[in-house]
Amino acid sequence: MNEFEKQMAEAKIYRRLPIYKKRLDFAIAGIRKMLECSPRVYVSLSFGKQSTCLAHMIFKIAPKTEMHFLASDETWYMYDYEDVIDTFTNKWPVNLTIHQTKNFFAAETWEKSRADGDMDLQKMCKRTDYDGWFWGLSKDESPIREKTLSASKFQKTPHQTIFRYADGKYRCCPLMDWTNQDLAAYIFENEIPVLNIYRKFGLQQRTTARITKKMLRNQGMALCRMTNSPGFRRLIDKFADINIQ
Repeated sequence: MNEFEKQMAEAKIYRRLPIYKKRLDFAIAGIRKMLECSPRVYVSLSFGKQSTCLAHMIFKIAPKTEMHFLASDETWYMYDYEDVIDTFTNKWPVNLTIHQTKNFFAAETWEKSRADGDMDLQKMCKRTDYDGWFWGLSKDESPIREKTLSASKFQKTPHQTIFRYADGKYRCCPLMDWTNQDLAAYIFENEIPVLNIYRKFGLQQRTTARITKKMLRNQGMALCRMTNSPGFRRLIDKFADINIQ
């Protein structure tokens, strides 16, 4: 039994506990309040463990909600994004737009590809077209995330999961208090497809749809090699310096 299988086995018990129901109800309440205060809203979807659960949750409540995924050239050579996206969208036909950038293979160096894509996520959706957006962030990811997600408690917003920016736009993070145990319970209950890096090494893994400096520092290419060997080879054939492990 690997780590993910162990997490799924434990989820069978955890999903019956009051703490899970409380956090699930809290997340759903946040989603409903966000939809009320932000009629023009979208989900920033990465197909990581959190955002995939969030996308499923929102689809069940408001199936026409826009969902946007930013894909880089290298996305399709890391993990099994294509299979997971196909499986997920076949089961739940979300209103998904994939924004494909082409910085990786067009650049002369990896550093240049990173520089070219520096503001891609911010430019993915035109800010003025929306009242707000959903993010699948949680406090337990890092101290910085905890600080960011705790800022809403100092504001008077419709729900604790909702943060209001200076320009009046809203950000909602319904899974802000969730842990990997909560995610495991939701994945188990709803049979959510997840990336092979989670299935192989457990939900504690962090994922990204692009190669970043932080990903390289965290042995990201070694994990890529173990989950998509042909894709790994294609990426380092382009930029040998990213294989720094």
